[in-house]
Amino acid sequence: MSSSSMRGPAWALVVAVSLALGGVASVRIPEARADSTADEADARFLRGNQLFKSARYDEALVEFLTSNRLVRNRNVIFNIARTYEALGRLEEAYRYYADYIRDEPNRSERAEAQRRLRLIEPQIALLSIESDPPGASVYLERKDLGGRGETPLLLAVTPGTYKVIVEAKGYRDAATTAEAVRGRAAEIRSKLSLIVGKLVIASRPRAAVYIDRAAGTAAPPVALSTPTVLELPPGRHEVELVAPGHRPGHSNIIVQAGMETRVDLALEERAVPTGTVVLASQTAGALVLVDGVERGFTPAVLDLSVGAHAIEVRGEGYGRWRQDVDVGQDSRVFYQVEMVEVEPEVTGATRAQQSLSEAPASVTLVTRDEIWRLGYQTVIDVVRGVRGIYASDDQTYESIGVRGFSRPGESTNRLLVAQDGHAMNNDTFGSAAVGRDFAADLDDVSRIEIVRGPGSAFYGPGAFFGVIEVVTEEPGYGPPVRAGGSLGSDGTGLVFARGTAGDRRAGVSVYASVYESDGSAFHVNEFEDGPTAGDVIDGDAESAQRGTVRARFGELSFDGSLVHRRKFVPTAPYLTVFGEPFRMTDVRGYGEARWQHRRGPLDVTARASYDRHDNEALLPLPFGGPDGFVRGSATQGGQWLTSELRMTLEGLGQRFTLGAEGSAHDTRQDADLNTDGMKDFDREASFVNGSVYASDEVAMLGDRVRLSAGVRAERFGEQKDSAVSPRLALIVRPYDSGYTKLIVGRAFRAPSPYEIYYFSGFTGGEPESLVPETIWTAEVEHTHTFWSRSHLVLSVFGSRIAHLITLSQESAIFLHFQNTAEDVVTAGGEVEVRLGAKNGAWWSAAMSGTSVRSDNDDARINSVAAVGSFRGYLPLLGDRLGLAGDVIYNGPRPRRDGVDSNAALIGRLFLSGRMPSARLLYRIGITNLLDWDWSIPTSVANQQQQIPQQDRMVHAQLVYEFE
Repeated sequence: MSSSSMRGPAWALVVAVSLALGGVASVRIPEARADSTADEADARFLRGNQLFKSARYDEALVEFLTSNRLVRNRNVIFNIARTYEALGRLEEAYRYYADYIRDEPNRSERAEAQRRLRLIEPQIALLSIESDPPGASVYLERKDLGGRGETPLLLAVTPGTYKVIVEAKGYRDAATTAEAVRGRAAEIRSKLSLIVGKLVIASRPRAAVYIDRAAGTAAPPVALSTPTVLELPPGRHEVELVAPGHRPGHSNIIVQAGMETRVDLALEERAVPTGTVVLASQTAGALVLVDGVERGFTPAVLDLSVGAHAIEVRGEGYGRWRQDVDVGQDSRVFYQVEMVEVEPEVTGATRAQQSLSEAPASVTLVTRDEIWRLGYQTVIDVVRGVRGIYASDDQTYESIGVRGFSRPGESTNRLLVAQDGHAMNNDTFGSAAVGRDFAADLDDVSRIEIVRGPGSAFYGPGAFFGVIEVVTEEPGYGPPVRAGGSLGSDGTGLVFARGTAGDRRAGVSVYASVYESDGSAFHVNEFEDGPTAGDVIDGDAESAQRGTVRARFGELSFDGSLVHRRKFVPTAPYLTVFGEPFRMTDVRGYGEARWQHRRGPLDVTARASYDRHDNEALLPLPFGGPDGFVRGSATQGGQWLTSELRMTLEGLGQRFTLGAEGSAHDTRQDADLNTDGMKDFDREASFVNGSVYASDEVAMLGDRVRLSAGVRAERFGEQKDSAVSPRLALIVRPYDSGYTKLIVGRAFRAPSPYEIYYFSGFTGGEPESLVPETIWTAEVEHTHTFWSRSHLVLSVFGSRIAHLITLSQESAIFLHFQNTAEDVVTAGGEVEVRLGAKNGAWWSAAMSGTSVRSDNDDARINSVAAVGSFRGYLPLLGDRLGLAGDVIYNGPRPRRDGVDSNAALIGRLFLSGRMPSARLLYRIGITNLLDWDWSIPTSVANQQQQIPQQDRMVHAQLVYEFE
């Protein structure tokens, strides 16, 4: 620019004098923040003023720009414009004057800047840029030089030719060449083209088309009828097609720029007209079922076909709300769902459904929600934190101890474990699976009931210390498909899926799961002198597969299950070689058909079932061979048929039950211990069990007193033993919020074929002369209810065990089972407190102390004098996020060498919830949170005194429920 345009010294002098007299120097930045940034901005501003007065404009400009960057201020912007003007850089001055005018709310203050713009405009070139749509970014020449602002934009530039680029998200860029002339404004108008893809829509029948319509809105259709072709922005879109007499069709599609996407839907014809049923409830999140099919959660708006429907609402801790409705065409019916809190019901105590307070036994119920929240994956996970229960894992099978008593290596053979009322104990060992050999996971489990005390009066053999009843989801209920998987930090993985369909009359469900574990590293001190130095890597690898099917049709039902589990045993039991693979394989399956008919007060149940169990052990035995050992094998198992008829008569405050049960068993055992092809042991046997039983429950004094009595007479086993098992319970409710149970009973456990022939099979001698174990138990338990799902439980108990069957060492090589001559006497007490809140939060604390006394010291091995637990759950973000955990204490356990193992303090912590879609569930957590180093005592079958338990692990699981 020449001197005639006032850019020379004369122009600068005029500007400087003007600023000195009342322009730049007289203005201060208002305080923006009381911190160092504001202080520095103010200091920069004052220094800029001083430099400007001294006509040191370049330096003043740096200070003003820095001040404005630190704290944006319109007065600083004005001074920046004046400084650029003093430097003769009129394009920049114009831009900053324009920014000042935009920011300054005071009209009179804007006047000076507007006057200066009018002086500058004849000396500069302007680009007036607009776009359709507005708000587009403007670039000159290239995008990498940075944006100049957003349209509409008046941009001051030096005269010349410019390429103007206009950009907006979702539109194609527009580029225009413009000539900028001094003293004029070149106008650029850019109409941007929308970036689209083509969507070709067809349907049968013709239908109106809606795109991305929010549910419940009255937006008009984008096309009145198919077929049609639409141009849509790239991305995901929801297509909704609506035709009279048909259900709306939906398709979720992705439109790609410049591409053609096709949608062709066949709309489902409405069989009948519909009406609306509205369910309002103060109990949010209760499950809504229509004709036995899940339809959502309360509160709910249901679009139902015209006609009769049965609506049911279920909520944990509440009674079921039921309503039969007759839906009219286009009708709208409103119901206020009042959920009434009720006491949970159980079936494990007497094989009949009854409330917890009426059950003639000490019962703990673990719900599906607790199983999920606390990250439980196996039955033993669930029960180890329950009052009076503790767990052991000898790396072959997990086992459960009750009230201080659990013999090492005996694999839960004194508890009866049932699945949907079907006894799962096998007839070879008499034991029950409670780990992955029961189920690879528990995702299809509705609840687990833990029943303490003798149960032979209702279940026969096996229910010595109590019953664990595993209840799975009813067929026909739940999401149509539910699938998921989990991973563990120890190399474990699990996948599963459940499918179900049905209504209130009939239903079917299928379930499958697969579990794999690479195994963990172990160190055993007793084998440190061996070739492995006591170390074993991945020695306890495990795999399990499970499949189930359940079906019901009216009064008929069918249940079937098959579990295959393979486990590598790292602990070298039974004199096997440490560090070499010892593989144990179990297959357990059953199928049961049941007919249940109720007519008035009479209920008749008949059932028939087929069971099978196969066990195979591949053993590295120290009997020579090229590697110093040979691989022997032992197989055993059995199959059995069971039938039962039971009749129950109710009336006048009384429930009387009479029944009979029979079963026919085939068992087999064989072994080849040196791989020479010759059987060292081979036997088959058949026997028949039969029993009759009766029970009666009487309510007296207006249900304040309830008397329950039951007895079962049994003949069983190869030795044709017999037993009579009575049980008597008196339940008294002295006040409305409390009840007391007094229980006494007798149970028995028959010696299994494994125990009878364990030693004689290899020696050719006579089988063991074993008699059944018996136990008498007495218990007093009082429960006080604070409020819903909150209670205090106190109990004292005692028992006497006679003829306990134990594994003894005959010589350095051979072991055998025998009855002890000494009785085992136990006595103890328990206390449990549980508190729950309306928002779903809860916590419970339990402590159990037991004294186990016997003149036979072996009877006390692996007993625990004190067991405690603390469990709880806290919802953090409703159903979306919750925190749950438990801490379990097990006291020291006596070992065979007279030394006690260390006490254990183990815990878990899990986060779980539903994603916003409400279909995706997650949980992630840590087990053995403290990484507690603990071990359990072993039996004489093991060379070491104790076996280490599981280290700390991290688990993560995802589950998706398909509609």
